[in-house]
Amino acid sequence: MGQQIVIREDWERFDWKRRLAAKIIGETHARSLARPVTQAQAWLRYTATPSGRANRSFLRQFENAHLGDRCVIIGNGPSLRNTDMTLLHDEYTFGLNRIYLMSRS
Repeated sequence: MGQQIVIREDWERFDWKRRLAAKIIGETHARSLARPVTQAQAWLRYTATPSGRANRSFLRQFENAHLGDRCVIIGNGPSLRNTDMTLLHDEYTFGLNRIYLMSRS
């Protein structure tokens, strides 16, 4: 429940900007500007803040850690719960989104 509240607050905080931009320049142009603006904000957050620099430094230690090895990228969806994950026991895997919420059964 707490996560839903945070998402809703973030959306409400952003939504007024989207609506204002849509009124001024139109929905199509507002949508085309949203991605580069979001990317610029992310770049600034991860290069200009101490926590962003620390995060990048931490992630650098994993660069090329398994270069040349096979890896499996696991997306998620309803069918993932019915998938036999033991088949990937000896593989390097990367999970996306909220895969950590999946139980280890």
